[in-house]
Amino acid sequence: MSQPSPFESACLWRQDWRQCSPLFANLQQQAAATSELKCWPEPASLAQHLQLQNIKLVSQTALDQAGMSYESYVAEFNAVPTRNNWHDFFNAVIWSQLPYSKKLMNQLHVADIQRYGKPRSKRRDALTLLDECGVLLLCSESKWRDALNEHRWHDLFWHWRSGWGKTISPLVVGHALYEQAFAPHLGWCGKALVLMVDDDFAALSLAQQYAEADRLLAAKLPTLESPRQLKPLPILGVPGWHQEPIEASFFDDQSYFRPKRID
Repeated sequence: MSQPSPFESACLWRQDWRQCSPLFANLQQQAAATSELKCWPEPASLAQHLQLQNIKLVSQTALDQAGMSYESYVAEFNAVPTRNNWHDFFNAVIWSQLPYSKKLMNQLHVADIQRYGKPRSKRRDALTLLDECGVLLLCSESKWRDALNEHRWHDLFWHWRSGWGKTISPLVVGHALYEQAFAPHLGWCGKALVLMVDDDFAALSLAQQYAEADRLLAAKLPTLESPRQLKPLPILGVPGWHQEPIEASFFDDQSYFRPKRID
């Protein structure tokens, strides 16, 4: 199947969108809920299809007419301005999966806006990175966190690849990352946040995993103060996330799998 161009992925609805990237593997429920749609749904209809709870989707026009910041609008009206594009579609998807964390992210943004005004705080920068290109790594063994922190990519992605889905589970939290999945490229990178979980996490159902991830992330977010707390994650290195078979030599490319910088 040919990949749509970035322009197409931003503007055109595709009923077969889940087949376009291995990153969408966890989105079978959302794909099934939207499989009959032949064009972009109205925001309220999309909220219904995704079974959003305690949050509304509204048109971008509502935000434009309100003349306020996006975060302030969401907080005041409990509604997410949504455009007809994949970026905002996947934002709604994440709201359906991690509702408490998404709401808390917005609350933290608003708190810093009220405190600092227009200048962006380091916390807001970190929250934005997580919200746009974040990946949660749910780990039951600390070796994963250590390998990530030390940029030991061969261990993380190759030597220990059989552990993925067992003692480490990646869950996408960044909606821009999903949008970018329509046009993957070498150099594609996310920002990882490690959350330690119990040994039986991988045995939970997908819905239970997201519920637990939402709980853990919401507890972690107040401690997120700087972008440096998020670690670079080469997306195409994650086992199962590259559309083509890869070999150990793939991880030798230091322009993509960069060594840890010594400050």
